[in-house]
Amino acid sequence: MRSGAVWWRGVYLVMEGSAPRYRGNWRICLVSGFVHPTLLLLALGLGVGGLLDGGEQEQRIGGGVPYLEYLAPAILVVGAVQTAAGEAIHPIMTGLNGERTYHATVSTPITPAQLAVGHVLWVAARIAVTTLCTCLAVLLLTAVPPGPVLGAALAAFLCGTAFATALSALTVVMAEGTGLIQLVTRVLSPPMVLLSGAFFPFGLLPAWLQPAAWALPLWHGVALARGDGGALPHLGYLLALLTAGTALTVTRFRRRLTV
Repeated sequence: MRSGAVWWRGVYLVMEGSAPRYRGNWRICLVSGFVHPTLLLLALGLGVGGLLDGGEQEQRIGGGVPYLEYLAPAILVVGAVQTAAGEAIHPIMTGLNGERTYHATVSTPITPAQLAVGHVLWVAARIAVTTLCTCLAVLLLTAVPPGPVLGAALAAFLCGTAFATALSALTVVMAEGTGLIQLVTRVLSPPMVLLSGAFFPFGLLPAWLQPAAWALPLWHGVALARGDGGALPHLGYLLALLTAGTALTVTRFRRRLTV
């Protein structure tokens, strides 16, 4: 077997080792990926949309598109990013400080780099499952054609995976502390969602807040999913974040786990 094939076999084994955590609760993961976005679409898309559609606010908020259809691409991206946050943090915190499974793993022929890449690919797989479930909810509840839904799903997957790589590298650095989860879920996520233009047009934000949103991956993911403006700047940002985040994750794993 060639050395490259051996290396990727190690990556596959890392991903296989993550699977048992989901064998007992995979139904819950699938249901949460479908039920949560369904409730958001019903509550916001139909509830708030019922107040907006058919009037001047429909043109101002959705550009003439029903609010449910305006909201659907953003729900895909927000769901992917939320999945990324959970999957990027918890396994690393557990693997480094809790059960210390990562230390046991690198005592085998599997290297820290293989462990890092396996972690990133497993998180990407989890984001893909969540995104597919959300796609089903969007197709069932909205009149958006399958083509645009698929395009928005690809944008959501890229945004979620890029965010996960950057967060994984940060988690390795901050794994000794216990406040990272609270920092992400309570401090970072709410403003990131509100500044992303997910629920209302980005142009309605105050001008002094807009530069802060430009630096956040969620804004680029939502804009790419909706097809707002040129796709290349948003695509370039997310691909650059994915590349840099993956490289940083591999580097941090090596520094932390190389004896």
